[in-house]
Amino acid sequence: MTPAAVGILRRPDGRILLQRRPAGKVFAGHWEFPGGKIHSGERPAAAMARELREEIGVECADARLWLRRVHEYPHGRIDLHFFRVCEWRGAPTPREGQELRWMNPRDDGPFPLLPANAPIWRRLALPDLVGVSAAEVLGAENFLRGCARALESGLGMIQLRDKRLDESERLTLGKQTAKLARDAGALLVVNDDENLARELDADGMHFSSRRLAELKCRPDFRWAGASCHGRAEILRAQELELDYAILSPVLRTLSHMDASPLGWDAFSRLAQETEIPLYGLGGLTRWDLPDAFAAGAQGAAMMRAAWE
Repeated sequence: MTPAAVGILRRPDGRILLQRRPAGKVFAGHWEFPGGKIHSGERPAAAMARELREEIGVECADARLWLRRVHEYPHGRIDLHFFRVCEWRGAPTPREGQELRWMNPRDDGPFPLLPANAPIWRRLALPDLVGVSAAEVLGAENFLRGCARALESGLGMIQLRDKRLDESERLTLGKQTAKLARDAGALLVVNDDENLARELDADGMHFSSRRLAELKCRPDFRWAGASCHGRAEILRAQELELDYAILSPVLRTLSHMDASPLGWDAFSRLAQETEIPLYGLGGLTRWDLPDAFAAGAQGAAMMRAAWE
């Protein structure tokens, strides 16, 4: 197995750097993240920094291991270490005859993508922060005000939940939330109500663990996720080819004091064992993102903390 290290550079506008493999290389013309093989005795982080220097002329100032995945190519297996490059010095410049391009992962992307990078590209279209609606607790007006603030501060996905509201109240709340999300360029997914999701023209569906157990196939939405509480449910979500799962509780919460939290160590083990992107939920705020990334999470999901 060949070890390799990859650097993912993201600009503040969300665009990510890709490079096109030049003629004469295997998979010439395919797009990929900068990176390459890890030399014998070399640490993955050092290899990634070296590759960035050699390929695109930038110095890595801060990077964190995000994912580790094995990909099977016809010519052999490759053990890929994906790093989020949080800070770098210098402007990326092609040094090996390749073409560089900053691309938004929510676009269809430049094709073809290198096979090992394609699933990561779709994963990068998912945001770091998810907010679960809490109008039942905060009141609709307070929630909507908090929603507007959270979206201005970078919230990337809203899960419309609030199942105890009556049908008309949930529809009204959904229309108002959908407008806020759309104006901010954020994703909106609806919890367990497919009819409401279609009426709101939502980006996707989010399923409770109960509904996850009942699903026979992946729903026909661009995005689909589920709430999970352990390995079996995560594997079920993966089997259905859902796009993400929200795993809880990570930390102790005031609303579920009797529930035993997973902690980040157990979360990390589950993240390493499964392919589906995992969000942590339970007692988290946006300030827990570094811990979430360190544990291999896609990001953090929040309920009341997202809106207060």
